[in-house]
Amino acid sequence: MFGRIHVAPLVSDLLEENPDLQIELNLSDRFVNLVEEGVDVAVRIGSLSDSALIARRIGTTRRMLVASPKYLANRGVPTKPEDLASHSLIAFHTTAPDREWKFDLPGRGIIRVPLNPRFSTNSGEGAIEHAIRGGGIAAVFRYHVLSALADGRLVELLDQFASPEVPIQAVFPTTRLLSIKVRAFLRALDTHRSRWSEQV
Repeated sequence: MFGRIHVAPLVSDLLEENPDLQIELNLSDRFVNLVEEGVDVAVRIGSLSDSALIARRIGTTRRMLVASPKYLANRGVPTKPEDLASHSLIAFHTTAPDREWKFDLPGRGIIRVPLNPRFSTNSGEGAIEHAIRGGGIAAVFRYHVLSALADGRLVELLDQFASPEVPIQAVFPTTRLLSIKVRAFLRALDTHRSRWSEQV
């Protein structure tokens, strides 16, 4: 979803500005091995665990819990993480790979809420649409739901227990010299970084 909202328009601008440039853009939440699959650069959300890659931070985002006013009117508003056990939960795999939601409570440490979702999906759009229709509480990244929060289709929950921000990074292999096209793409990311700051 980040790729569709932010990276794809950037690529279109880059191609328009550079008529001789060719780019193949793959949008997927699947983890890609850049070296094995011949990928020049990837945009990833989260901490970088592979030390064989170079990372350039281009922004940050955070996970948030959201639900529709319709759902909250029917089921009530949770006031603490433990309340989620009695709610219909929507699991989006990318934001909950460990099948649990984690909350950092001052004085209490990490609280883990096991996921037993009524609806589970690998699609951010699917999770958000189900939440908007009153299907339950979803954990999504902030950039997923800015417009739905702005127009009242969704409401943020438990923001006092919000998780720390996570980096959005461009990553590329250290074993490969940066080509002209990769350097152009990285420059474009840097140029657009300030534009994204309020949107992710």
